[in-house]
Amino acid sequence: MLLAAVVALGSCDAELVSPTPTVAPVGSDAQVWIDASWTATNGVYRFTGGVDPDGLPTRVVFETGPGPVTATTFEEASMVVDEVSSFTPLGVELALPQGVETCVRFTIVSEAGRISSQPVCVRGIRMPGPSPTPSG
Repeated sequence: MLLAAVVALGSCDAELVSPTPTVAPVGSDAQVWIDASWTATNGVYRFTGGVDPDGLPTRVVFETGPGPVTATTFEEASMVVDEVSSFTPLGVELALPQGVETCVRFTIVSEAGRISSQPVCVRGIRMPGPSPTPSG
């Protein structure tokens, strides 16, 4: 699975499994969330959310794992922000294989502890448009 913390927008064209955004408190009043809506272009999905660490130096990690949401174990992680102490919007792009359900979430880690947003799950689908052609 390919993970990359980048900033870019695309158009939505895939199945959404988790219907609502979530907010999860940690320690003081810190919060992390992932938006239930996302975009996809050419098999690359863009997930957004945010973190409000309430002044505590906080690391933000993007985690992925196989679906369904009831059985998800998050097996891969990618650093999104190494240290943030004020509200920060988040954005991550992820290439998903066709037909495979994948769940994602943002997790924050600070001196107050570790907490994750609720997961959002999507099933990779073939995107409309031209088929890739081999080079060489």
